[in-house]
Amino acid sequence: MNKKGIELSINFLVIIIISLVMLSSGILIVKKYFQTAEEIKTQLDEQTLANIESLLDEGKIVAIPLKRKVIEAETSAIFGLGVLNIDAAADFTVDISLSKGIRKNKQVFEPDDLLKINPEGWLLYDSSFSLAHNERQSVSIRVAAPRGSAPGTYIYNVYICREASEC
Repeated sequence: MNKKGIELSINFLVIIIISLVMLSSGILIVKKYFQTAEEIKTQLDEQTLANIESLLDEGKIVAIPLKRKVIEAETSAIFGLGVLNIDAAADFTVDISLSKGIRKNKQVFEPDDLLKINPEGWLLYDSSFSLAHNERQSVSIRVAAPRGSAPGTYIYNVYICREASEC
């Protein structure tokens, strides 16, 4: 009987078993990592909502708990906006416009440069909603800086209008 053939087969089986164990361990570790990251993201969202509710409870009709965030190119951030309707039921419109951009060297961006960069295209949000009397609404505003975006400070104005014609 050929012992070399049996030894090769056994070694091959051992390597396959070890490989499968390592592969499944790697998959479990990655799965646990992403579950933890999702839980942290949910907690941050809940914390932002709690801050919005707290500000609205204080009597503010518009609440933005975080007003400034650092966003690197190819990343995004979420801002929370809360609105409290103290009058009769109405439709509300959110309008966000770029106020100005300031380069890292403290120079203001020229309007033509801002048109090329298009920082208004970095925003994603629901622009309209309806609220009954004393009803509240939380709006998420996603700001994403694309690859190659010019570093600097971008200042946006957020307008909440009761009727679309008021904006």
